Amino acid sequence: MNPEISVVSPLYRSADHVERLLGRLRSTMPVLAGSWEVVLVDDHCPEHSAARAAEHLLGKEPVRILRLDRNVGQLAAIGIGLRQARGDILVVMDADLQDRPEDIAVLVGTLRDSEVDVVAAGRRGIYTTRGRRLTAAIFRRARTVLTSGRVPADAGLFLAARRDVIDRFLALEDPRLHAVSGLARVGAAMTSTPVSRAARVGGASGYSWWRRLGVATSALAAVTPLFPIVRALDRRRWSPPGITWLTEEQHLSESAR
Repeated sequence: MNPEISVVSPLYRSADHVERLLGRLRSTMPVLAGSWEVVLVDDHCPEHSAARAAEHLLGKEPVRILRLDRNVGQLAAIGIGLRQARGDILVVMDADLQDRPEDIAVLVGTLRDSEVDVVAAGRRGIYTTRGRRLTAAIFRRARTVLTSGRVPADAGLFLAARRDVIDRFLALEDPRLHAVSGLARVGAAMTSTPVSRAARVGGASGYSWWRRLGVATSALAAVTPLFPIVRALDRRRWSPPGITWLTEEQHLSESAR
């Protein structure tokens, strides 16, 4: 039987956050669903975030952890996690606690009470530098215009979506596709709800200005007639990474070597 909710979260330089992330998810998820799971995708983190997460599992709990044998980037790691997730509702969130686990209740509650396919967190708060907030706002506004308003202008990547639209998104077979743009591409009915984003707990973003520009350009092109070109380029540059599933026992045996 599939869980009611799956939470998919990519791990990169998240070793210092995973214990708190798991603790807050343990407090949040049982209130929302009788059955749930968490899928953590270690995007070949140099800090070995997956191993750190495995250390903090409490017996047999519904947390599945995998590690990729090379770094593929946040968007591709999310896609890999979504393919592994089994829930009827799927939640995508960052692991750095800028997306607050407690706000999953807001997204899922709005989704359950509405007829839409996707509920995205409407970005609120001062959570990064002024320059990054400005460029992100410009990107999101451009995406709203290009989709004729189908994607809300404040929609972030922290979202909850129904299983059927996620399956349609994955069927596009573009391994690097931005989830919000992909969901718009398959005609998902989308709304947003205001959610305050927390400031970064520690460290710095793994996205340089140049990389952010590339992601934004690709995400915008994906909601235009240029999408077949974007998908062809993404497929050409893609080779699937190796996946290792971690359990606490596997981690302990590896550490003992």
